[in-house]
Amino acid sequence: MKTVLPQGHPFLGDGEIHFLWWFIQGSIMDPEMRDHLRRAWGFCARHGLGYLAVDTAYRHGFVHGPAILYDDIMERAAKALAVRGPLAARRAALNLRTAGPCPLCDLSLRPATGSGSFSGELLAQGRDLIELRRFAAESHAGWRPHVCGVCAADDRPGRCRAHLHEAIAAGDEVALVRGRATVRTIGAGVAAFHRSFRWEERDTVTAVDRGSLLAAIGWCGGWEEILAWL
Repeated sequence: MKTVLPQGHPFLGDGEIHFLWWFIQGSIMDPEMRDHLRRAWGFCARHGLGYLAVDTAYRHGFVHGPAILYDDIMERAAKALAVRGPLAARRAALNLRTAGPCPLCDLSLRPATGSGSFSGELLAQGRDLIELRRFAAESHAGWRPHVCGVCAADDRPGRCRAHLHEAIAAGDEVALVRGRATVRTIGAGVAAFHRSFRWEERDTVTAVDRGSLLAAIGWCGGWEEILAWL
């Protein structure tokens, strides 16, 4: 029997979609918001996927905003893991801790929160996962290799930030080395994707570069929601 996948994401309520609509209109560039996102390592797993879902739905796959945000955050991740010396693992573990809540979680919006005057048509568009699934399918070569084995409950060696933090804090030096390599690879791809929105670098992006954006969201916030919906 053919599996029928849901076409909308019930894990986001009307108020959350409303917030993300305004976020992609320009709130992403607000200095206070950007600082909040850096301290929180971006959005949590649920809102990270929701952000990409809403952005792909409203922008028809033109996801410049998420590329800007996660390029910035992956630069921070590379610096966090670049520590050296006898206490490198301990310092890296400290650097990977979350220093603040997800900005959207911090608003205490719940799935039942209303959307004010936000139109039903815009809400329906924001719930449409067609563009998200298209983006993920076309860029799978860039994100599948980085799925966290703990999140996926299998033997993959990859680790998201939270599970990498746990491994490093427990003294796993191999995890630290692998984590550095993962962050470099994902970061390079997201940076290339970000640059591809410049006129002089148009048409330079690859499917791997595009997939690195989804990999960055998964690395920062976890893979459970991504795997559940894709």
